[in-house]
Amino acid sequence: MKRHLIWALACLPALALPGPAWAQLCPRLTIAQALERLPMEAQLSYADSVEQCPSFSPEEKGLLMHEMGKKAYGAGEAGQAIEWTKRAIEYRREASKGQADEDLGSSLFNLGFFYDKAENYPAAMEALEASAQIQGKLGKRNKYRNTLIKLAGVCIDAGDYQRAARQLEFVIEDTQPGEEGSQAAAAINLGLAYSELQSYEQAIPPLQMARAYYQGSGGINEASSLLNLGKAYYEQGGYSQAAQEARQALQKLEALEDWPAAAKAGNLCGLATIRQGSGKEALQYLKQALGHATRSGKPVSIAQAYNTLGVWEKNYGTPLGANQAFEAAVATLAPLLLHHAQLTPEVQQQLAASGAPVDLAVYLYDYAEALSQDRQQLERALSFLLAADYLADEMRFRVSDETTKLFWRKEALRLYELGLKVCFELNDPETGFYFMEKSKAAVLQDALARSREAQRLPAGLLKRELKLEQGIAQKQKEAKSLSGQQKAALLQSALQQETALQQLKDTISQQYPQYEQWTDSQRPPSLSELQQQYLRPEDGILVHFLYGTKRLYALAASPTSASIHDLGELGTIQPAIANFSRYFAQSSQIANDPEGYQEAAYRLFQKLLGPVPLNGEPLITIIPSGPLSYLPFDALITAPGSRALPNAPYLAKTHIIRYGFSGALLMRKPTIMPEGKFYVGTPFSRKAKGEWAALPHTAAEAEAIARQYPALRADGQQACYLWLKEALPDAQILHLATHTASSPTGGEPYFALADTLVTLSQLYQLRTSSKLVVLSACQSQVGALAQGEGVLGLGRGFVYAGAHSVLASLWNLNDQSTSLIIARFYKELARGQDLARALSSAKRGYLEDNSIPGFKKSPYYWAGLTPYGKAVAPPPAGLPWLPIAGAGAALFGVLALSRKRWLNTKDEAE
Repeated sequence: MKRHLIWALACLPALALPGPAWAQLCPRLTIAQALERLPMEAQLSYADSVEQCPSFSPEEKGLLMHEMGKKAYGAGEAGQAIEWTKRAIEYRREASKGQADEDLGSSLFNLGFFYDKAENYPAAMEALEASAQIQGKLGKRNKYRNTLIKLAGVCIDAGDYQRAARQLEFVIEDTQPGEEGSQAAAAINLGLAYSELQSYEQAIPPLQMARAYYQGSGGINEASSLLNLGKAYYEQGGYSQAAQEARQALQKLEALEDWPAAAKAGNLCGLATIRQGSGKEALQYLKQALGHATRSGKPVSIAQAYNTLGVWEKNYGTPLGANQAFEAAVATLAPLLLHHAQLTPEVQQQLAASGAPVDLAVYLYDYAEALSQDRQQLERALSFLLAADYLADEMRFRVSDETTKLFWRKEALRLYELGLKVCFELNDPETGFYFMEKSKAAVLQDALARSREAQRLPAGLLKRELKLEQGIAQKQKEAKSLSGQQKAALLQSALQQETALQQLKDTISQQYPQYEQWTDSQRPPSLSELQQQYLRPEDGILVHFLYGTKRLYALAASPTSASIHDLGELGTIQPAIANFSRYFAQSSQIANDPEGYQEAAYRLFQKLLGPVPLNGEPLITIIPSGPLSYLPFDALITAPGSRALPNAPYLAKTHIIRYGFSGALLMRKPTIMPEGKFYVGTPFSRKAKGEWAALPHTAAEAEAIARQYPALRADGQQACYLWLKEALPDAQILHLATHTASSPTGGEPYFALADTLVTLSQLYQLRTSSKLVVLSACQSQVGALAQGEGVLGLGRGFVYAGAHSVLASLWNLNDQSTSLIIARFYKELARGQDLARALSSAKRGYLEDNSIPGFKKSPYYWAGLTPYGKAVAPPPAGLPWLPIAGAGAALFGVLALSRKRWLNTKDEAE
């Protein structure tokens, strides 16, 4: 690029001249010469002179501002560096005229670099993303790869680990000969990202590769690979290996005088040594780490050192010493919180701008846990837990994909558990209910809020956003089974979609700034709101569970009262759950051992509901948590003793059981449709297709429905994907009887239509306003358990898509028994019963039917269907029949899902 010659003073007396005088009185020098020869004060005036002089082009002004940014950063003025560089970007954008420009890419990189050092991670990611896009368009491989590595490092600092892993895996897989250095640098960060995601088996290999590449180099990258490898070993329980790696890293970082990183290494040495039982040696390392952190002057490093000292005090010191250390960690990053003890707007702003939200949330938790040991400090502990919860929400809103959101839900679970413990001791059910709600289905509620508020946006924007998000997730999933250039190509496509997604979000944020406020400001309902709006006298009692990391809690609420109950340690709960659940592994298990089943079911009833004041209420709403989500509560036994299975005192005989994903979701009002329709799909009622067996009893279900409701039925080939998509928008009730596949530990759940399989992730992209979706098939309410969120099953998928209530199953249903129950269920529904009451009546009728053999009165045959939500009764029977349509017909109402056949690397500004 042509470097314009400009005037600059060569004499000191001219330093006092105003800016414009520089260009008139100085001999002609290049920008580089001027900045090299002039002292800093003169450089500032010189830059002002150039900026005000109209004879200088945008290119020349952009170059000068870019160089001034670098000089400011070198002088330790990060704020000034950012301002200079932002001005450089303005001029370089003007000069590039909308075209990809390498100089603009360099300024954007520097801006991201400076923002990162200032710990403004969202701004850093935005600038680095823009820089990477430019370098990629220009084919600048080295700059593109280095920018992605830097961007991934910022994502890790911000807690967006999965996004970082995508970027780094691409860099590693796309490596060409001569690029081994950037490959190793990417491996360091990839190992760190996987370590933070607690995927240690994936973290260690890239870190070992990086360590081998950098061995003997003596640079920061060698030390980083050692430190991150030590962290992975530590988290995996290899404390001896962790201490060994951390000691080597500490020596090298001290030699490099990288005091923040040396403080991290010292902390790791101390933690590993604590685990090895050597308190005296650990304290030496931790004091050394605090010294390094203090020398660095960085609050983040100082806070981490204090918090680690608090861990030592818990193990070897005194409670007072632990409290003081944890308080010092919090005071370093959020001093206002210690003074206010409330989440004022000023405190929230300081928390969000702390520069280390992940770490600060940990420090707040640790301090609250220490305070909770003193009954006089419980209120104070609660204030710090609420602050940590605020940060947990910030993390959830910042990250870009559902996988990472779910990770942060799991990480927040211990926070909510401690919150329940404190509220239990304070007898504070109102705040306890808040923590209960925060521990349930927050990602699901976010998605529903986004979908609802998106109706204020132009049509198509949310659909594009969802399509991009699901495309990224699908490509990442497919990439796991690939390697080399195939994997690199798929990951690059995912990165391109990620860029498009971020641009779309930026557009929405700029044009509709209220949208983020609508979706990010969702708060859970209060206990009093739930009691007033949901728990009417006829709704009985609600029992909200929290299955924590150590204990199980329940909150019982009626219209006029509420109480928290500590149900005990998980070590006593888990065996009772396992013993009860094993009876549902096979259809004959209960019938073969009815005495053993009744004993197990009564013992579990005592543990889960025995301490809860049911007060004779006929209806119980259960909000399960953790593995409780897989339990059929109505199959629990309420009295001791052994009886014949039809006569056993099942909870179903005395109580109506309703389930909910959360209180907030139970309180949702269904969308009012001008004309609700009922759709039934039976793709395999007549014959098998490929691997899918025929399901003849599904035809009987459809016929039973037809006797009560004027329903549109799609049978065989008519029950295809196009039919489903077209039916969903105006379905009031949706019923699908088909094959499904799901498992608590297996792959992604799906159900079969005549022409395709519909996976959970595809279901997330669909939209419906159905009041009720019935999934009467096998394991349709089963899926992977996401701690702090719930079961990721097909039932959740339809609620995600907009369904108000869902009827779904917990195991492989018996076709004949299920058809009988479904027929009774619709008969009761047509009489005006709501979802839970209609199903309860159907189950009781089944148990009282003398024509059914006694062995089929086993709960395996009747307790598998679980009603989620408070569906309002649909219109009574007798409406005129809707015309049958072909494959493009609108969808069905109740969906009855079918049965199966039984640490960052070294970097510099450009």
